[in-house]
Amino acid sequence: MRISTSMIYESGVAGMQKKTSDLLNVQQQMATGRRILTPSDDPVAAAQALQVSQSLDINTQYMSNQQTATSALSLSESQLQSSGDVLTQVRQLTAQLGNASLSDSDRRSIATQLRQDFSQLMGVANQQDATGNYLYSGFRGDTPPFTGSVDTGVTYNGDNGQRQLQVTASQSVAISDSGQSIFLVGQDASVPFATAADPLNKSPATIGAATVSDQTKWSAATNDKNYTIKFATDNSAAPPLTTYDVVDDKGNSVLNGGAPSALAASGGAYTGSRFPGTYQAGTPIDLKSIVPGAGEDLGASVTINGTPANGDTFTIRPSAPTSIFTTLAKIINAAETPTTSTSSGNTALSQAVAAGLSNIDSAQNNILTVTATIGARINQLQTLTTAGGQAKLTYQDRLSQLQDLDYATAVTNLNQNQVNLQAAEQSFTKVTQLSLFNYL
Repeated sequence: MRISTSMIYESGVAGMQKKTSDLLNVQQQMATGRRILTPSDDPVAAAQALQVSQSLDINTQYMSNQQTATSALSLSESQLQSSGDVLTQVRQLTAQLGNASLSDSDRRSIATQLRQDFSQLMGVANQQDATGNYLYSGFRGDTPPFTGSVDTGVTYNGDNGQRQLQVTASQSVAISDSGQSIFLVGQDASVPFATAADPLNKSPATIGAATVSDQTKWSAATNDKNYTIKFATDNSAAPPLTTYDVVDDKGNSVLNGGAPSALAASGGAYTGSRFPGTYQAGTPIDLKSIVPGAGEDLGASVTINGTPANGDTFTIRPSAPTSIFTTLAKIINAAETPTTSTSSGNTALSQAVAAGLSNIDSAQNNILTVTATIGARINQLQTLTTAGGQAKLTYQDRLSQLQDLDYATAVTNLNQNQVNLQAAEQSFTKVTQLSLFNYL
């Protein structure tokens, strides 16, 4: 093979450039601490490192979400604990109002303190988080959940939603609770049950006050508190006789335990035998059996004002939930109303105190329940954070294995490349000095 002088020079330069490039690559590896500087250095490891890096970034984002959720829930938990403390004081003051020896002035002093507690409770219910969102307005985070006062009443402006935050690939956690689920207690103790007249009734008769004479019977688990009072007129009697039946939603009669008497489909005209009960204007209708050994005794009664027409119906339903703010406003109004001059005033105050204590207890239990669920969510987040921290260490270890530099190997390669470069330079010098002119 014929080798020209130019080929010798070109080959020598190429060799030195290759050795210089190898030396520079090792220097860059040592400067960055990374074994893989470009994907071409190790395509398989580079692809795996990219996947692991993405998984690490996703895990880091979820851990950040977990921290955000924990902070939001911790703030909500502390606010609910504060509201529980306020309600404890409210209950103590309400119980004091039941003391018959208190004067009107004493009760007004207690009412003044209750107004302050009312304001403090409103402040808790309208608490905002670090981003300015209201904690207890549901999805409407930019809307104050509660507005109003003792005198004008309080309105809930939020909804019943719960804001969610994704904390793992498959799990999300509610980071808020609606004020409706927190500050609305159970059934209003001041209203035993709700009553209403059917808007299609033919007569102007109305249903009046509801009374519970036996709370144990009315609160029994078998009592679903959903009943309909049906009226029918027996025109065969002289004078015509107004009769009634009380039936549950399944059609069973409370008065005699049987199926209710039939009303014709056409206009509700009475066609069957008269209803079991005979209506007397002004006399309360007892929600209990009139037949020994049959029917039920619900321990309650209602009053109908006026004479119902044939086919008229009236409904009985559980009392609607009431907010703790409404309860507190009723207590304050009762405490500020003079009672020393009339026995009826004292009775009204006693009833307001009894219903208020019951509603406050319901509110406290409800807040404790919500606080417990928040605590459970915080515990869940702590478990997820621990698992996320372990996953982070695993990802970081695998990433280190794939792309981090082994400095012992790198130093060895650096020295070897330096020797190789020096050898290439010296050999090139020797070769370029060869010439036939040296022998002339």
